Amino acid sequence: MRLIATEEHIESAVVTAQIAAATGKSALPPLSAGLLGYMRDNLPTPAEMQDTTTDRLAYMDAQGIDLAVLSYGNSSPQNLTPEVAIRLCQLANDALAKQVASQPTRYAGLAVLLVGDPQAAAMELSRAVNELGLRGVLLKGNYQGKFFDDPFLSKPQP
Repeated sequence: MRLIATEEHIESAVVTAQIAAATGKSALPPLSAGLLGYMRDNLPTPAEMQDTTTDRLAYMDAQGIDLAVLSYGNSSPQNLTPEVAIRLCQLANDALAKQVASQPTRYAGLAVLLVGDPQAAAMELSRAVNELGLRGVLLKGNYQGKFFDDPFLSKPQP
C-alpha cells in the first residue's frame, strides 16, 4: 500500500519576498504570541519549508511516505489584491511545478489561486492543471477575514 501525505506545505523564498515587497509586511497573517511561540518551537523553519531536495525526501523516506502532495501554506498570495495576486500566484505555481517535476514519483502539487478575482482564478487553475501538471487547488479557509460560507462572499461585489 502506498502512503500519501496530503497538505504538505512548502514555501518559496522568492514568492515570500515578493509578497513582503508588495504588501510592506510579512507573508504571515497577524498571529498571537502563543501561536508564534508554538510555530517557532514545533514547526519547520522557512528553510525546511523551502527544501524539496534533501531533508524533506529523507524525512519522507524515514516515515515511509511514498508521495507528498505539496501546497502553499501561510506564505501564500491567495488573499492579496488581484493586481498583485495574479502575478504572484502564477509565480508560485510555476515554482511549485518545477519542484514537482524534479521528483515526479515523490511529489504532486496543488495550485494556489487568487480569491479576489474568480475569473482570473479559473484561468490560473486551468493553466496550473493543464499546462503545469498540478493536480488541483488548495485554498486557505478564508478571504479578507471571512470564511467561504459567509453570506457576504455569496453576494456579487461591485
